[in-house]
Amino acid sequence: MVSSASSKRGSDYITLILAIALLFLGAPTAYATWYRNLSLAFREEEGENGSKLYQVFLVYYFLQIAFCFYASMNFHGRYITGISTAVDVYLDNNNLMIGIFYLIGSVLFYLELLLSFWVLIRVKAYYSRRQVGLSSVGI
Repeated sequence: MVSSASSKRGSDYITLILAIALLFLGAPTAYATWYRNLSLAFREEEGENGSKLYQVFLVYYFLQIAFCFYASMNFHGRYITGISTAVDVYLDNNNLMIGIFYLIGSVLFYLELLLSFWVLIRVKAYYSRRQVGLSSVGI
């Protein structure tokens, strides 16, 4: 178990609870915050409502990108994976296998970050080709 590398026994439970919360709440929260707003914005042909939904999508999607960046770097603590956490775990516990698990998690968050930027670029290109354009959104 990756969380057993923590120096405190109580942090094992916090790590497990956060992992379970992310597993069960991640996809429904993404749907409710940014995916639903994006799909509704594209259904609206023109008008104020489509632009507002697109703005809401941008806000939540930038928050998701910021979380992916934070999770991939993680300069504070050991509750989430990151390069600094992988190095700290290896140096503190001298356990290479657990450090590799943290490093794999960090690389996966980097991939999610790159994929999020790619999706954002594709959405912007699609939305600009539409008749409404990004001028009504304010970008």
